[in-house]
Amino acid sequence: QSAPVGDDDPDLDDDPASMATTQLAQMRIGKRYALSTPQSSLSLDIGEAVEEESDETQLSDGSSSAGASSRPGLPYVPYGNTWAQDVFSLQQNALRAAFTDLYDVLDWVAQFCEPQNPAAPKGVLKFFDWFESFAQFFELTLRMEEEVLFPWIEERLDMPKELSKARRDATKAEILKGVNKIRNHKGTQALAQVLPSIRSDANRFVLRTTAYLKSQLRLLIKPISGYYTQAEKQVLDQSIVRFMLKAGGGTAVVLLSHWIRTQESQRALNEWKYEKLGPQRFPMYAVWEKALHKHTAFISRARQKLPPSA
Repeated sequence: QSAPVGDDDPDLDDDPASMATTQLAQMRIGKRYALSTPQSSLSLDIGEAVEEESDETQLSDGSSSAGASSRPGLPYVPYGNTWAQDVFSLQQNALRAAFTDLYDVLDWVAQFCEPQNPAAPKGVLKFFDWFESFAQFFELTLRMEEEVLFPWIEERLDMPKELSKARRDATKAEILKGVNKIRNHKGTQALAQVLPSIRSDANRFVLRTTAYLKSQLRLLIKPISGYYTQAEKQVLDQSIVRFMLKAGGGTAVVLLSHWIRTQESQRALNEWKYEKLGPQRFPMYAVWEKALHKHTAFISRARQKLPPSA
C-alpha cells in the first residue's frame, strides 16, 4: 500500500480556481439552506436504483438450508449520467460490489465447509480472513460519509429528518451490529451449523444498508444539483479519495473504484484514475491492485466454486 497522502500532495490539492459560485434561489439560514421542496418531489428518475418495492420479497427468511442462495437485488446506481447523482454513485456502487462478493463467498462456504469435508478448516479460516477485509472497507466507507460527504452537504443544506446525524448514527450502529455478529463467529469449527444464522445476519444488514443508501438518492440528488456546482463536486471527489488513502491506504481506493471496470469499462476506470489520482499517482493503482491480490483471488476462486487454496 502507498504511504498516506499529506495535505500538500500536489495531485490531490483542491483547486480554488475551479470553485464556481453556486446560484442559490432558496431561503438562506446562516450558512445553510432549508430544504423547502416537498419530499415527494425530490426523487429523480434513476432507474432500478431507487425502486420503491421492498427488497424483503427477494429473500428467504434466513432459516433455509446452509446451501440455499438468497440475496437481495443489488442494482448499481447509474454512473456518469448526472454529476449530482455521481456524488453518491462511486461509494454506493463500491458497497454493492462488496455485497455481491459477500453472497458469492457465502455460497462458496456452504459448499466447502461441511464438517466431513477435509477442506473445511482451511475454508473457515479463509472466510473469516476475507470477511475482516470486507468489514474494514465497509466501516471505512460509512466513516468517510460522516467525515467528508455529509459535512460537505451540510455546509449549505439542512438535512431532512430521515438523514439527520442522529438518525444516521442509529442506522449505522444497527447495521454494524449485524456485521459484528458475523465477526463473533470467528473461531468456530462448525461453520456449517451457524451458516444459516450468518446468512440471515448478512441479509439484514445488507437490506438495512441498501434502504439507507436509497434514501440518500431519493432525498439529496435534486437539492445538491441546485445548491452546488459540478466543479465543486470534483473537489469533493478529491477529498473522498484523499480520505480513503489516508485512512485505508491504496487498497481502499481500489475497492472504492474497481467496480467501474466491470460495470463500465477499463477505459472509464483509467479516466477515473487519471482524473482523481493525477499523473504522479496514476501508476500506483496497479501496485495497490497487486497488494489486494489475496482478497481478489479468493473472490475469484469462490465464484468458480474452487476448493480452498493453500
